[in-house]
Amino acid sequence: MSKIIVSDLASDRPKLTKEQIRDMEVKLYPRCLDLEQRKPPAYSAAGYILPCCWADTAKWDGFEKLVQEHLHISNVKDVDEILFSDEWDEFFHNLIENPIMAPRVCKVKCCTKMSFKSKFVIR
Repeated sequence: MSKIIVSDLASDRPKLTKEQIRDMEVKLYPRCLDLEQRKPPAYSAAGYILPCCWADTAKWDGFEKLVQEHLHISNVKDVDEILFSDEWDEFFHNLIENPIMAPRVCKVKCCTKMSFKSKFVIR
C-alpha cells in the first residue's frame, strides 16, 4: 500500500513575518501565467474575478485594485472587460517587471518553479 508523506522541504526554511514577506524582493514564477502549472482565475463568492484561488482572502490583501466596484461581475457585460482592464494589466505587469510590488500571497505561493506535486513523496 502506498503512503503519501509530506516532504520536509519547508521545515528547513526560516519563519518570516507577514511584513518581512511583503517587503521581500523575490523572483516570481506566477502560476496564473505559467502554461505548465496553470492556476486558473478564480470567481470569488463576493462576485469578483481574481488571478487564482489563493488571491481570494478575507481582505484581498494586495488585490484591492482588482476588487473595485466597476470590476464586479454584475457591472460588466463580458468577463473580458475585467481580464483586459487597466487594473489587471497593471497587476500582471508588476508580477513580471516589479515583483516587490506583488501581493504577499504571490510571493509565498509562486516563488519557486517547483511543482506542488513535488512536495509530496509517494512510497
